[in-house]
Amino acid sequence: SFVRDTGIDALACSFGTVHGIYLKTPRLDFDRISAIRRAAGKPVVMHGGSGISDEDFRRCIQNGVRKINFYTYAAKYAGDAVREKIRNTEGNVYYHDIATWAMESMKETYIHTIRVFSMK
Repeated sequence: SFVRDTGIDALACSFGTVHGIYLKTPRLDFDRISAIRRAAGKPVVMHGGSGISDEDFRRCIQNGVRKINFYTYAAKYAGDAVREKIRNTEGNVYYHDIATWAMESMKETYIHTIRVFSMK
């Protein structure tokens, strides 16, 4: 009735994910994703995709997830890359260096993530 009454295009619901850094490995309920997808007749949205394995992303997609919020770990990996570059750089480090290193890392992360989400 919620889907019918609101006219939503997609449904974000709880099946084991949250936004932000995970303190332990998420326990995803794949059967719940499938059941919600069937009952709602709408795509399922994943609240947060950080910390989830490539295999679990694929299983979520196979079960009906069509939108995945993914940012936190891309930003974390970018920070890690910047920290490593600074550690290995002698002399001055400028803002444009930091921004470039972060963007390169995020680009690599998102290319990988898009391939996973595309099931390739």
